Amino acid sequence: LEIYCEECDDVFCFKCALFNHKLHKLSDVNEIAQEKLLKVNELLKDLNTKKEIILQRSNKVKEIIVKVKEQFELNERDINLQFDDLHKELDKKKDILFLELNNIKDERLQSLQNENDLLNTYHNNVNNLCQLKNENAINILQNKLKLEKEINNLNKLNVLNNLNEINEFKLSIKEDKNNLINLINTKLVHVFKTYT
Repeated sequence: LEIYCEECDDVFCFKCALFNHKLHKLSDVNEIAQEKLLKVNELLKDLNTKKEIILQRSNKVKEIIVKVKEQFELNERDINLQFDDLHKELDKKKDILFLELNNIKDERLQSLQNENDLLNTYHNNVNNLCQLKNENAINILQNKLKLEKEINNLNKLNVLNNLNEINEFKLSIKEDKNNLINLINTKLVHVFKTYT
């Protein structure tokens, strides 16, 4: 027969318990085992309840993880779609801007080329007028009017007011004009003196 010593929390044979544990509180092993088994069962029941709560919480967390991942995937897809749309819109605007820019450039270049052609024509006309030599009075008067017309045309060109090189050219033409007008006036005086 075995005896349980509560103070030593151990099991001994009856003989040992009487000699070595005679002042200790002794109990029947079966009674103590039943008590301990009840306590263990209560602990296990409590642990099982807690285990269920933990399992439910774990399942809930797993569901939330799945939902969060799905939501983030949806958000990522939406962001990608929005950026794709933005890129398409920006590409369209870029193409439109480049087209407008090219049109403006072409128009400006054409306008400048036209002005340059016109300037060359005026320059040639003024050069021809500046080379007048012995002309009769009528031709001199006609050429004087042509020269004044060319000078007026030159004054109307906007490009002359904006570009330094063309401004210098304009000054040179004005000098030529003044020289030519002086020459024409001199010839006119000479012609009038001759006819009067």
